[in-house]
Amino acid sequence: MNCSDKHSKRIKLSSNKFMINRIKTLTNREWLQTLVDPRVTFVVERFGHTRVSREWRLCNRRIPQHYLTFVTAGMNRVKLDDEEASFPPESLLFIRAGYPHSMHPAQPHRGHTFYHLRFELIHKEGTIFIPETPYCFLPDASELRSTITACWQLYNQPLSDAIDHLQFRTGIALILCSLFRTGLTSFDVFHNLNSPRLLSLAQREVIENYFHHHLHAPITPAQLAKAVGLNADYFTRLFRNTYGLPPRLWITRRRLEHAAFLLVETTLRIGEIAERIGYRDIYQFSSMFRKIYGCSPSRYRRKMNSNSPLFPDAP
Repeated sequence: MNCSDKHSKRIKLSSNKFMINRIKTLTNREWLQTLVDPRVTFVVERFGHTRVSREWRLCNRRIPQHYLTFVTAGMNRVKLDDEEASFPPESLLFIRAGYPHSMHPAQPHRGHTFYHLRFELIHKEGTIFIPETPYCFLPDASELRSTITACWQLYNQPLSDAIDHLQFRTGIALILCSLFRTGLTSFDVFHNLNSPRLLSLAQREVIENYFHHHLHAPITPAQLAKAVGLNADYFTRLFRNTYGLPPRLWITRRRLEHAAFLLVETTLRIGEIAERIGYRDIYQFSSMFRKIYGCSPSRYRRKMNSNSPLFPDAP
């Protein structure tokens, strides 16, 4: 094994410095928001760029940190939930802290090379935050390679001031937000990672752009299908394979995610927010919001804007 795994004392922190009192599971969006919360410390345990031999193995490993890996050469064979898939160069994978996983080189006569980051997000009051999704991956994350490389370079040089620290954390936040925005999380999708019956990365980006430009108006699966140039029935099958959800449910959840953002980041009235995400009936909006977030929009706004601990335990 040829391992480059340097640690910059100016960025590496130990969770032993914190009095950990609980672990809190958040929605993916809430968890991503902690990346920019000044009350939350980004703790890097390890950031390496490693070449492993063909004999290298990780067998049913569990680690206390989140694990992010990006393959730069060779093929990485990963096992999750008793299913396996091969990750090619330019692929990106996130595994939640404590989630069991196994890895080994996919090609029998050669190893592979990959970046690997182990980190935690810890609130100043001692809460460790983890996302609801156990793993998320992109078969093609080539557009993020320059950002990953820049973060690696920052990590391996003395960070002179707060701006360097902010640049590093912002880079990691960008990678994770991109991964969770367009990444794949479905168990069935992971099983069919190498299957052609999935929407391509380019098609997923078209869907994202269409959604954001038509958020205020009705959006149907047929419209999304037309945007990516597929017939409606075939599109629905590919969509479910890719996202693990039917298009209509995905549209509803994405609308409400944006509503949650507006509730916290703006002073718009509830009715105005409902209109901005395509709901003409405020009562229907409130009912759907409660189903997803477990409380009314007004209560969600009060909770998120209060001085109470971030995302307190549910009753």
